[in-house]
Amino acid sequence: MQINLERDGLSAVISTVGAELQSLRVDGREYLWQGDPRWWDRRAPILFPMVGSLRRDTAFTLSGGTCRMTRHGFARDTTHAVLEQQSDTVTFRLEDSAWSRKQYPYAFRLDTTYSIAGPRILTIRFAVTNTGDGAMPFVIGGHPGFQVPLPGTGEDFTDYALQFEQAEMLRVPSLVDATGELDFTNRRWLAEDSDTLPLDHHLFDHDALVFDNLQTRTLTLRGSKSGHGVRIDFADFPMIGVWSPAGEAPFVALEPWTGCTACVGEDDCFDHKRGMRTLPPGETAVYTFSITVF
Repeated sequence: MQINLERDGLSAVISTVGAELQSLRVDGREYLWQGDPRWWDRRAPILFPMVGSLRRDTAFTLSGGTCRMTRHGFARDTTHAVLEQQSDTVTFRLEDSAWSRKQYPYAFRLDTTYSIAGPRILTIRFAVTNTGDGAMPFVIGGHPGFQVPLPGTGEDFTDYALQFEQAEMLRVPSLVDATGELDFTNRRWLAEDSDTLPLDHHLFDHDALVFDNLQTRTLTLRGSKSGHGVRIDFADFPMIGVWSPAGEAPFVALEPWTGCTACVGEDDCFDHKRGMRTLPPGETAVYTFSITVF
């Protein structure tokens, strides 16, 4: 089932499968990647209860259970119930089940709310609740892909750039190709003391760019000729990934994360993954980011 939201010229479509954003339009112009399977058949999946991959898709936990999950967790492949709906907002709910506990041995509730917060602004709010009787480790993230170039602008991929609110030292962890692990002790320079990173397909030859040390929590993707693009505000998230498949894929994903994939030097304990949040029983953690289109 699909839910349609609309207000002030902005429209959004969200599927109950994965509570995944399917469309984001302003005045009929589609900004969201539309899931062409030649490159990537998803559009904006929710990453929960982990981001990235576990070694051998398995990790033990301090509580004595075992996590067995494939990349990015299971929330993106599960049907979410519609909890509440209005013309410009909808809340979905996902709760643990016998099926989920075979992968992630915890009782939880995930409420995801999409709201049109103003002209050209969509907010996404995650509320994660520990409904069990022990501590619950988790990571959560968004993964919206955006069309680059934006159709109808006459631009090319290389006419776009990432723009930061202030000059940054743009260093990202390297990727160990053989294992898929991130190495935060071995970083590569993208730019020094710069507020702009021009896009080029070769930036993504080694998977996503992971920014974990930005001074600000706003990132803009903009075309130099048309001025069109998107801005992500992600104050609640310590990391943001920027990804496009290797080759010449016509989209870029901007991904706010609380944690990341397996890293060099980590053990195989789920609780010890970089960025892991451990939530006490009965408590709720809230994370919000917004997408502004222009």
